[in-house]
This record gives sequence, structure tokens and C-alpha cells, in this order.
Amino acid sequence: MSTKRELVLPQSDEELDSILGDQAQHLWLSLAKREWASLVVLPAHPGGSTRELASELADAGTNLGDIPVAAITASELDASSARALIALARQVSGRQKRLRQGHDVIDVESEPSAGESRDAGYFEAPTGQLIISIPSIDSGPSALAVASASDLVVIGVELNKTSMKELSRSIELIGRERIAGCVLL
Repeated sequence: MSTKRELVLPQSDEELDSILGDQAQHLWLSLAKREWASLVVLPAHPGGSTRELASELADAGTNLGDIPVAAITASELDASSARALIALARQVSGRQKRLRQGHDVIDVESEPSAGESRDAGYFEAPTGQLIISIPSIDSGPSALAVASASDLVVIGVELNKTSMKELSRSIELIGRERIAGCVLL
């Protein structure tokens, strides 16, 4: 005897938001098993957006995690904004590494040690996790540069829009080892 399952579609925006929130929480819990400070979320399909995913993940991380989580969305990415996002991702990652090594107390009155400068972001770096939503890799070299500077990448796939060719190209350019997973948008 087989049971037939029915596909139940959300009837309202509230139901859809609830489903998306649950998916973001599951993805967050999966990402929490890995060590990362900066995460890039990007669509495999040119013209797609991961803005909502980044926001939902930041909310899930804030609610379920023990450190602050911020989301930044760059709907267009030029060289200047890419450099700024790369610098921010590196600051967040560097700060997390120092915290994990036990350097969680910083005496702001003391001078930097030899070879270290105050403008290197030592005192100013954020202490939480950063989620950066950017356009697809096909939007230009800046997207790949930002994705390469982050600790992990999640690729968004849109039903009936993303081709296997686009997804494969994104995975190939970013590098399989850097990708935490793919998510249906």
C-alpha cells in the first residue's frame, strides 16, 4: 500500500515567510558546524538575488548563535565596493582567529607590538560573523574576488532559471572546497 503525498503550497506571504525562516534556521545550524567568520551567498544565475537569504541567515544566526551576525547586500559590485567588502571580510576573519587563539582581551591603551600598526584593523575589527550577499560570478571579476576572500560560500539556485552550466561554472570558479553548499531560492 503506497501513500500519495500532496504538495502543499503556501497560501499567504506569512506562510511563505515562515517556511523560508525555517529553511534559514536549518541552513544556519548546518553552517554552525563549520568554522567561519565571513560567508558569501550568491546566486548561480545572473540577475538572481540572495538578499533575502542573507537577511534570513543573519536573523537565524542572531537568534540561534552566541555572537553577533551582520548581513551586507551588494546588488551591484564594482572594483571599489569589492575592495571594501574584501577588507571587511579579512578583518572579521582575522579578529575571529585572534579570539580563538585566546587574544580576546585587548588593551586599547597599549601600543601595537613590533610589526603591527593600529590601522591594520586590530582594534576596529568586528567580533561577529559577516554574511555578504553579492551578484553571481558571471556579473564580473569583482564577485569572484569577494567570494575568494570569504571563509565559505553558499550558492543560491533558482528553479526554472539556473542552468546546470551556470551552477557548474560557479562551483568550478569558486572551488569546491570553499563551498558550504547550495540552497534553493
